[in-house]
Amino acid sequence: MALSKVRVQLLNEKTGEVIEEVDVLTSPDSVLFADGKTLTQVLKEIETTPGEKGDKGTSLRTRGAWAPSTAYVANQQYIDIVSKDGTAYACKASHTSTSTWDASKWMVLVERGPAGAPGATTADGVSYGNKSVKEVLDDLLYTAIQLTAFTNNVNTVEMGTTVNTVRLDWNYNKTPKTLTLDNAQVDVSTKTKTIEGAGIKTNKTYTLKAMDDRNASSQKTTAITFLNGIYWGVAAKKTSFDSAFVLTLTKGLQGSKAKTFTVNAGAGQHIYYAIPTRYGTPAFKVGGFDGGFSKAGTIQFTNASGYTESYDIWISDNAGLGNTTVNVA
Repeated sequence: MALSKVRVQLLNEKTGEVIEEVDVLTSPDSVLFADGKTLTQVLKEIETTPGEKGDKGTSLRTRGAWAPSTAYVANQQYIDIVSKDGTAYACKASHTSTSTWDASKWMVLVERGPAGAPGATTADGVSYGNKSVKEVLDDLLYTAIQLTAFTNNVNTVEMGTTVNTVRLDWNYNKTPKTLTLDNAQVDVSTKTKTIEGAGIKTNKTYTLKAMDDRNASSQKTTAITFLNGIYWGVAAKKTSFDSAFVLTLTKGLQGSKAKTFTVNAGAGQHIYYAIPTRYGTPAFKVGGFDGGFSKAGTIQFTNASGYTESYDIWISDNAGLGNTTVNVA
């Protein structure tokens, strides 16, 4: 049975006048084809029915860098792709390459662009924030200059001595940019200096200063100190004293009156202790008891180096104390 299109008129029920002519809307299930199938059925068959398999296409085959004496193809199965001097080419005609490039056999696919600006070859050419990588690495590895040692070969001498030769030695954690000794420039590659004809008779301090390439600095001093001696020992009791007597005692160079020493005072022998008057009054302790010494006299003492100053001579109150340790403070 043939199907007909339907159009409906909308009429005014009172007057019978046509208000509007409209087409009838329907759903796919209500639309029938001549074979009795609905529109929904036909659409579903179209979606689920596969089409016929097509012919196999041509594949692009990458062959790497172009090489001489190599067979390249351009047929229905493959088109060979090669690279040469940074440009990619597709084979236009099958051939075996010779020793030289034949541009007529190839089509440019991707052409090599112009060379960019050369990149950095050193760390100072690579940026990291507002610094170069070299600067950042230098900051990480940087250690400030440090003098690790500064000494002299004299140190302490007796007053009245003249020091003519002084050897200074030093070391540091890295080679400095500048080095000065008492504000005079010194070769940064050296680590020692010998001073001849120094003629030093009083206390002397040497100052060494090193500076690195970031202007960090390190400073050390070494001193030559002149001291007079303190003297101790045993002898028979005396009523007068002179330099010759003091020089028979044991000597120690030091800048204070404090000392601990041990002597062996035999029968009739007293213990003596002589110090510069400027050191002040000493306090003695013998066998754990305070005292036991008295001042025997004061003289102008001239030491072995010819220096003269006032000395106080102290004597033990008792003789024959045997092996005795004396603490002086």
